[in-house]
Amino acid sequence: MTDSHIVPLDKFDLAAVERAGNLENSQLIPHYAALLEWVQDANWPVAGPVAQLLAHSGPEIVPHISAVFRTDDDFWQQWILDLIVRHLTADIRMMLKPDLDRLVHDGVTPDVRELAQEMLSSHL
Repeated sequence: MTDSHIVPLDKFDLAAVERAGNLENSQLIPHYAALLEWVQDANWPVAGPVAQLLAHSGPEIVPHISAVFRTDDDFWQQWILDLIVRHLTADIRMMLKPDLDRLVHDGVTPDVRELAQEMLSSHL
C-alpha cells in the first residue's frame, strides 16, 4: 500500500483514515510522521480520526511525537498533547517524559506548557 491509500490527501479524506484504521499498528509505523501532519489543526475533519488512530500506537510513535515537540508550532504541539498523548498508555507517555519536562520549562506558549504539565501531573 502506498501512502496515498492510507495517508489523507486532503483534510476531507476520511476514506484514507478508514483504510488506515483497518491495518495493524505495525503496518502504520512507516506512516506515523505523515499521519501526524494531519493533526496540525484539530478543525480539519481528518484530525480527530487520525488522532484516535495514533492514540493506540506502540512505542514506535515516540520519536515522531518528539520531533513535533522540537518544532516551534505551538498549535501542533497542543493538538498532539491533547488529542494523542493524553490517550497513550502510561508506558508510552513515560517514554515522552523528557519531552514533556522540556515543554513545561521551554514550551512555545503558556498553553503548551500548561498541557505538558497536566500530562506530567495526571497521566504519568
